[in-house]
Amino acid sequence: MIASVIKEYHPKDLMQFIKGHPDILKEKKVIYEKTSRLLDLNLTMLPTDRDVWMKAVTFSTEYSLLPNDAIHTATCSVYGTEHMATNDSDFERVSFLCIWKPEKREEPEEQKNHNNRQN
Repeated sequence: MIASVIKEYHPKDLMQFIKGHPDILKEKKVIYEKTSRLLDLNLTMLPTDRDVWMKAVTFSTEYSLLPNDAIHTATCSVYGTEHMATNDSDFERVSFLCIWKPEKREEPEEQKNHNNRQN
């Protein structure tokens, strides 16, 4: 969503631009639709409590991770998860995680066209 706002509008100050044009977020429905599809999978959502946030700060510097990756890593640590499926190579630096790389597959042409129309 944020990337599409940058690509389409080229704002100098992204957050200020969005605050001044809040209706732009209504146009970018794809993130909400994708989140809704995730919720339909009946996944267990783990809370990110103080322990997770404190570990995230440590892991961000220890493993040179961006904040969102550090939060995922800290969540794995707190809840005892040792395996992660991701194609993000940054997680390979995390010593306690076993990374599984899903095979990348091409989106069917009709899905690509549908996604392009929504963005």
